[in-house]
Amino acid sequence: MAPVKAIAESHLGRRRVDYVLESEAPLHIDHDSLVLKSEGDVEAKLLIPLITNELYLGVPSRNFFAKEYLGPTDLDKGAKVSGGYYPDFSVWIHGFPVVLVEAKTPGILVEQAYREAALYARHLNSKYPAGFNPANFIIASSGDRVLFGKWDAQPEFDIKQSKLRPGSKELEDVQKVYGFTALRDHALGCQRKLKPARGAPSVQRCRWAGAHQCQEAIKLVRGGAVAGPSALFHIDRCQRYSRDF
Repeated sequence: MAPVKAIAESHLGRRRVDYVLESEAPLHIDHDSLVLKSEGDVEAKLLIPLITNELYLGVPSRNFFAKEYLGPTDLDKGAKVSGGYYPDFSVWIHGFPVVLVEAKTPGILVEQAYREAALYARHLNSKYPAGFNPANFIIASSGDRVLFGKWDAQPEFDIKQSKLRPGSKELEDVQKVYGFTALRDHALGCQRKLKPARGAPSVQRCRWAGAHQCQEAIKLVRGGAVAGPSALFHIDRCQRYSRDF
């Protein structure tokens, strides 16, 4: 099979996850011969293709961001994290952080990765009105197993990576809840809850009047700054018209 090399943006300082394809073959998971020795392997060989490949969860690369897109925060001592923490990847749809993804080095308990991502989701959700929780989905792995769950609950699925093959019942069950269609439906539900403030003008272009200004505004919101419904609406519209965010 032709080689495919994945490079995570977190290691290159880029804003998105970029793929360097050494052939025209799609990025895939080599379930039968998968060798994972480091956290980078877990990211590049397992989680990135699992989340972005259309045969798996099918999240478009424009919606998939590395850790620099989120601001660090302190977690509780039980998470065993020193200093600021932010998850390895996140999925953003319509301006909302809907999925947080955490990878760990093989040998580290995957439950630790899940717990850290869930705590960060709680941090993000605390920035929104009570009862409004856009950061809803957690995906975590340290290689052998992949956990899928909601930010305020124990994992819903605990599946060995070898069983997450295209066409398998295990993957089909996950796709129903964590596939891009389901994630987009969740984001649309969030969008309906945060409509433009009454009297806000019809938006054809971003109120920050330019890509640079809007990009800076998005960074602030994603870093934890509180934005009102109107601001979030503008950010969403700007994202719709530009695939650079």
